[in-house]
Amino acid sequence: QNISIVFFFVGSIWKPKTCTEQIIIIVSLAFTLLIYNSYSAFITSVLSVKLTNIRTVDDLLNSDYEIGYAKNSQDENYLRSMNISQLNQIYLRGYLHNNINNVSEGLLKAARGNYGFFASGHVARKELLIISHYKCKYDIAEIPIKDTVNYIAFPMSKRSPLQKINKFEVSQIFHI
Repeated sequence: QNISIVFFFVGSIWKPKTCTEQIIIIVSLAFTLLIYNSYSAFITSVLSVKLTNIRTVDDLLNSDYEIGYAKNSQDENYLRSMNISQLNQIYLRGYLHNNINNVSEGLLKAARGNYGFFASGHVARKELLIISHYKCKYDIAEIPIKDTVNYIAFPMSKRSPLQKINKFEVSQIFHI
């Protein structure tokens, strides 16, 4: 049998004439195929690693978890109105496929797995106690969002005498 394979090596054409040259071509093609398959399998395995522990908001946003929040709630309004990139990403990821009507539904869906639910901490903790009848049956991790912790609003009129006192107290807190 005569194998007529054209082997390109750095721009030159090699036509094997002897049996040894044909074996070299077959071995080199098999080696190339093996290396290519190994490389593609490695890349596929690296790209499809599933994140098992979600510890931060970035981990949650980079995972394949669905994200949601209660529709028409204060949490949705908060996510929509804040100009913080992580909160905007949470809002956008939950906008299209969000079918949660209240915090209880969201917590139950999060307990089933592969779901991240955004809710204010005190409301979510209270609902979780109600759902589990004051015995924690569910393993739900709470991920703090650093930008939401420091935002506190004190509604008061511009002419309020308390406004000067509050400014003074806040400035004293920062000087300590």
